[in-house]
Order: sequence, then structure tokens, then C-alpha cells
Amino acid sequence: MKTARISAVARLVTGSLVLGRSACQNVPILWYNLSMMKLTREQTEEAVRNPEGVECEGDGTEKVFIIVDADVLRRMKEVLYRKDVHESIAVGIADMEAGRMMTAEEADDRVRSECSFPPRKAS
Repeated sequence: MKTARISAVARLVTGSLVLGRSACQNVPILWYNLSMMKLTREQTEEAVRNPEGVECEGDGTEKVFIIVDADVLRRMKEVLYRKDVHESIAVGIADMEAGRMMTAEEADDRVRSECSFPPRKAS
């Protein structure tokens, strides 16, 4: 990945990419909140010449930002999501094979508790 000092580009990524787990589920959640800004011709040419990304040092900060094509970011998110899902499934299978299971009612109670949902109505 090529490194460039493009101070104005540091403001390109004013949001963040977050990979995490929902408090209510064992499913990864990926979201992003990006602002749009216009790159200069020079910045655009540099980004086109380096499709793997261009590292940019922020003006007035030691933070490093990366300009990358939006399609690359989307593909990266998809790969990370699939990897995390596959790992979660493998852990679940290992738990099942080791006898670490719970009833549907126990799972429902756990989800309701972790997500602050109201308790199940008695039937």
C-alpha cells in the first residue's frame, strides 16, 4: 500500500467502520457512516494508481486514514462478515458436540434478558 501525505483527504473519512457483535445476538454487525467529500484531481489520480489503497496522514493529527475504492470496502465487509459467521457456526457446533446446549425456553429467556425485552407471557 502506498503512503502519501494528503492532508485534506484526512477529512474524507469522518465516520467509522465498525465490526462488532450485537448485544442481543451472536451475529456480527457491520455498519459504516461515511461522509462524502470531493477529492482533488491529484488525490483522485493517486487513488486510481493505487487501487489497494492510499494511506494519508491527517492534518494536525498523527492519525492515518486510507482512501480505498468503495467497492473494495464493501467486499472487505462481506468477507469479514462471512468469516465471523462461519466461526460462530463452528463454535456452536463444537458446543453442541460437547453437550453445551440449552432448551428453546432457556435461549428465549437469555435473549429477552440480554436485549431488555419483556418476559414471556405465561401460557
